[in-house]
Amino acid sequence: MKIEMENINRYMLENIDILIEEKKLEDKRIVLFGLNTSSYAAREYLEKKGFRVCAYIDNDRKKVDELNDIINEILPVHMQSMAYEFAKKEFIRAYNPENLLKEFCDDYVILIASKYYSQMCEQLENMGYKEGKHIYQIVDFYSLEQQLKDFKVADDYIPLSHEEVRKYQLEILDEVKRVCEQNNLRYYLCGGTLLGAIRHKGYIPWDDDIDVIMPYQDYLEFIEIIDKDNEHYTILSPYTNKEQCFTFFARMIHNDTFMKWWEYPFLMTSGVSIDIFALSGLPDSEDEIRFYYNKVRRLNTKFISSYLKLSYNDNDEIQAREKIRSEILEMLERYRFDDSKKAFCITKYKEKDILPTSIYDKTIKVNFEDRIYDAAGGYDIYLKSLYGDYMKLPPVNQRTGCHNYKAYKIREK
Repeated sequence: MKIEMENINRYMLENIDILIEEKKLEDKRIVLFGLNTSSYAAREYLEKKGFRVCAYIDNDRKKVDELNDIINEILPVHMQSMAYEFAKKEFIRAYNPENLLKEFCDDYVILIASKYYSQMCEQLENMGYKEGKHIYQIVDFYSLEQQLKDFKVADDYIPLSHEEVRKYQLEILDEVKRVCEQNNLRYYLCGGTLLGAIRHKGYIPWDDDIDVIMPYQDYLEFIEIIDKDNEHYTILSPYTNKEQCFTFFARMIHNDTFMKWWEYPFLMTSGVSIDIFALSGLPDSEDEIRFYYNKVRRLNTKFISSYLKLSYNDNDEIQAREKIRSEILEMLERYRFDDSKKAFCITKYKEKDILPTSIYDKTIKVNFEDRIYDAAGGYDIYLKSLYGDYMKLPPVNQRTGCHNYKAYKIREK
């Protein structure tokens, strides 16, 4: 299985170059709409090209206040007063759009890299700014069609429908179950897959992935088994293919498939897969847990942020990133799950994922798409922590999938 990872910030940088070549940014006051990683990467590139960003804008008041608090309250504590007074002229502050732009200024150029571009554009147009003159979408990372415009499907590949992708995912899950049962390893459905099993007896109707979780020692043994001898499946993990793995969980890939999928800032080439997370133990006291967990999260943020730098592929940057990866993996293995009262894994749910290990003391069988798999006996505690009233359906406008991919199967010879 060929696995490739491409940093798709280049699409945004190419569009910025076009604006520069067309002199759209000459003598303009450049504003970046959105306090997010793509805006920070855009700012770094613009400064490298000799352009200065004058401000960020964002509709999220909390994000605006957090950035400005760093400038106003935290930095003065860590810098000498004279140095701070000199440096603060270079700091870029954040504003609510209406506060910065309410007095119309024809010199403003607002650059947007967001899936909410249409809403942002309408908001700005209501203040008198015009698309194509003041407002530019420098990229939509959520438009996979845009990222794959130059991708040509080989004759060996046949497109897969949504239902066919699910079929391959279930094949992978069946193999996980088989390997775990054969080798006395523990596995549990988790995340949206567990929610789907309990609430829908299968996939959440608008979801398109499968999540499994294992105690860390079982997880390591499972990775070794699959990586050692399995012609039908490939395991992508921080232990087996670290150059192509930007996560601290594993993906098990079906070798008879081919997939292009997007997860900012990466465009990946692999195959249909499912996610396999690992449960790491935690120290005993709440103070120790808080310190330990926050350190892991900070290191993980630093690790991901390293890919956003323009120099992310330089040797020095690679070495620095590998040092962070090694430190995180050492921490994740430090406390054994079976010896801990609480455990966690690095997921989007953050602190909600810190839960008692006792919820895994018993295993129950659950139905998922007319098949039977293992789940934690304490699933109710788990699902309430992650989703609250988990049996209640979300509003209709939130019932959408969040995964971008193009999937194919390999044509039989």
